[in-house]
Amino acid sequence: MDPDVYAKICAAKDAGFHQVCLPTNGGMLDKTRASHLLHTGIDIVIFSIDSLIPERFEQIRPGLSFQRVIENIHGFIKLRNEGNYATAICVRMIEQALNKKEWQAYTNYWSNYLVSNKGDMVLRFPQHNWADAEYVIPKSVSCPYVFDRITINVSGMIQFCCIDVDASFYTLGSAFHDDPVGVFNNDAFRQARLLMKKGRINDLEHCSRCDVPLKRLRRGAADLRRQDTLTDAG
Repeated sequence: MDPDVYAKICAAKDAGFHQVCLPTNGGMLDKTRASHLLHTGIDIVIFSIDSLIPERFEQIRPGLSFQRVIENIHGFIKLRNEGNYATAICVRMIEQALNKKEWQAYTNYWSNYLVSNKGDMVLRFPQHNWADAEYVIPKSVSCPYVFDRITINVSGMIQFCCIDVDASFYTLGSAFHDDPVGVFNNDAFRQARLLMKKGRINDLEHCSRCDVPLKRLRRGAADLRRQDTLTDAG
């Protein structure tokens, strides 16, 4: 949807960021866009696909075509393999009531196409609450999202974390006008990290209502180490 996404990825790569990652539902990633994306040298592409049952997938992701998404993902894998790009491919299931019995079949399917020597992964992450709870969720675990990554939305606004989708938790600035590394080390981030290190994550307004740190403890990944050859997407 963002025609400038390729330039933005290249800018991040040129700036020396160690790992540039793009999550996508795959709905618009046709062959032309896939080729442009791979040419940027992006490190990781995460495809969010929550079911391999067409009707269930389209129930979870209204407005998307299961067939188109599957074709786009397989097309991307094929282009990556044929061009020997270093980009790692992850497929991720957001585990929820509708798909909670699908993990084994999901793993078996994608293990036919993804391999560990490219850094590929098959992931599952329990459904979380987007920090929307009306009450404090007791927890002492620290959240890694404010320590190891910086999230920039399509408008260039710097988010506190990936849950801060509207960049509204704090006023952090824009990657177009502010130094992202400077922002990442500003008072808001420093204070958050300090409180988390002290086990006081619930002193932070938005973090106190977020269950992501707890759900991260239940995430999983398939073992692809036995896959030693790349399989084309047929």
